Amino acid sequence: MDWAFAHRVNAVGQLGTGLWNRVLIDATRSWKFARRSEWGNERFPPTVRPAAEDEARVRARWDEYGLGDL
Repeated sequence: MDWAFAHRVNAVGQLGTGLWNRVLIDATRSWKFARRSEWGNERFPPTVRPAAEDEARVRARWDEYGLGDL
């Protein structure tokens, strides 16, 4: 999702609305959230991951993408 933010913030800069564009995203988690049954009695929803076969396909081409040791 961060690519979407970067793209849109860049696009705003390219349209001449200003030299600097900043976005502040508070991605911290509040431990005061109530536990929810639909999340397995956790306070936060489960982490979303790609399908195992998709992840394996990307990892196999990781160096080709120029991502090195990330």
